[in-house]
Amino acid sequence: MVVEYANYLVSQGNDVVVAANVVNTLFNLNARIEYISRIRYKVSTILNALFRKTYWDVIIADVIIVAALLSFRNKNKIVYFAQDYDEAYYKNSLLKLVIRISYYYCLSVLKIPVISVSDE
Repeated sequence: MVVEYANYLVSQGNDVVVAANVVNTLFNLNARIEYISRIRYKVSTILNALFRKTYWDVIIADVIIVAALLSFRNKNKIVYFAQDYDEAYYKNSLLKLVIRISYYYCLSVLKIPVISVSDE
């Protein structure tokens, strides 16, 4: 879904950058790719999201915790791309709590706009 949205935005004349540590897809991606870090681990993504102020006009985050971390330095630029309920990926109760807090913070406190991939 991320690739399809990025390709659509490119086809509409937008300059789109996919910022990631790893891009592994079978689909044709027409957007530019900017690697966040040479270190391809989640911790580098988290630290980058927390401390880096971006130059982009809009940042579309597809993981709620990344949206929450990005908001500290890029508050008014974030859009959350909701493809699933992120809490469902974790078994650890503490991580589930962190995800729930992130949803509350992003959607209720900051009122970050959301693009939803849903049949509901």
